[in-house]
Amino acid sequence: MPNFLRRLRSLPVKKTIDDIECFINRELLQFLNEVRGALEEGVGATGATGATGPTGPTGPTGATGATGAGTTGATGPTGATGATGATGPTGATGATGSPTPPATGTASGFLTRIVLAHASSAKVGTSYFGTTVTAGPLTWTTSADVPDGDDFEFEYVGGGGGGAAGYGRQSNQTTIAGPGGGGGAHPPPLRFTRKEVLAQLPLVFTPGLGGTAGVGGTGGSGVDVIGTAGGNGGNSTINGFIAYSGGGGNAKASLNTAHAAGGGGGGMGSAGEGGLTTNSSNPNSGGEPGAATGNSTGFGGGGSIGGTGTPPAAGGNTAVGGAGGGTAHATANPGCAGGASWRGGGGGGAGGSMIATTAGFRAGGAGGSSGTTAISSSGGGGGAGGATQGANGSNGSDALAYGLAGAGGGGGACGYSGTPTGGAGGNGGFPGGGGGGSGASVVNPGAGTKVVQNAGTGGDGMIGITIR
Repeated sequence: MPNFLRRLRSLPVKKTIDDIECFINRELLQFLNEVRGALEEGVGATGATGATGPTGPTGPTGATGATGAGTTGATGPTGATGATGATGPTGATGATGSPTPPATGTASGFLTRIVLAHASSAKVGTSYFGTTVTAGPLTWTTSADVPDGDDFEFEYVGGGGGGAAGYGRQSNQTTIAGPGGGGGAHPPPLRFTRKEVLAQLPLVFTPGLGGTAGVGGTGGSGVDVIGTAGGNGGNSTINGFIAYSGGGGNAKASLNTAHAAGGGGGGMGSAGEGGLTTNSSNPNSGGEPGAATGNSTGFGGGGSIGGTGTPPAAGGNTAVGGAGGGTAHATANPGCAGGASWRGGGGGGAGGSMIATTAGFRAGGAGGSSGTTAISSSGGGGGAGGATQGANGSNGSDALAYGLAGAGGGGGACGYSGTPTGGAGGNGGFPGGGGGGSGASVVNPGAGTKVVQNAGTGGDGMIGITIR
């Protein structure tokens, strides 16, 4: 036992320590050193670790730590599109719309109008009842090509046939003039809704060209001039819909033939006959239906009568088809007139001829009209005969209103002198009028120079498109 304890026990219980500092230095420090030594002497080897005691109860939650200062992470990929939601309820009915106000004053009354002529036509670029004529063909392939509008109306007229050129001879011989060309057909207009137009795409609008004029020439002393036949007109087509053309005037079969047939008018089912250089005295039929060699009661083209003997009648009349061209005949005075049509092109008049038994010049025949009595395109007047120069036939007038056709050109007069010139044929009116034949040229007396002028061209075909 440490000395301190023995000393402590030996002290009287009531012993008083007067000086604490003296006690600490003398007694307490010595006691503590003895305790330390006792502890150092009693330390042994470390024992094995005891078993883990039971987990103590959870302590209270500590205070929330401060928010960290890290950067925002990258945006994740877009998620898949969700399913389509249910259709919402039907909205309220809108207010009743107002109808399109009608056109008033000088307004046209339509949304769009297109007028087409053949690219070679002189009418391209000119104004046709307020619309500039553009060159065909025109093609609508898709709905985007079709102009805006609900209702569509198509007018179409076939090209008129060209007149034939006359002949030039000498010494008061029988000399035939050129016959007139037939008019082009003008079927009733086609009317479609927009849906019906789209169902027919592609639509190709192809206007026909008028027939070429027969060509004359100049013959020196003792040389005859042989005029050529007029060209047939071209059909105007809208896909399978066809406005048939008029036939050209025939050339004469031989120098001694005293007659030549005019061109037949275009019908509703076929073009008019004509433009022949042989067998030209045979009649030319107008287009089907009917194929008449004279007047046609309705939809056929008017024909042109051939043959000898009594001078043939004027070109045949018709209602919807083109009229027949006047037949050239030596004994006709004046030349035979072209036929008239209610809707189609008028026929061209024949030129003035001369027969040896009745020497002298003759006037050309008048072109046929197109239209009703109240609204009619006048045919070109036939040229008047002259001692040296046969007067030219006048051009047939163009249509007087949109939706009508042109009239036939007048025939040129016969020239009769020592150096004669026959009159030129008048051109057919636009659209579809037949060209007039040119006049004969006869030397009197002897065998001098003679001039045969060209005949008139057929009026070009036309396609009109009105959209409302």
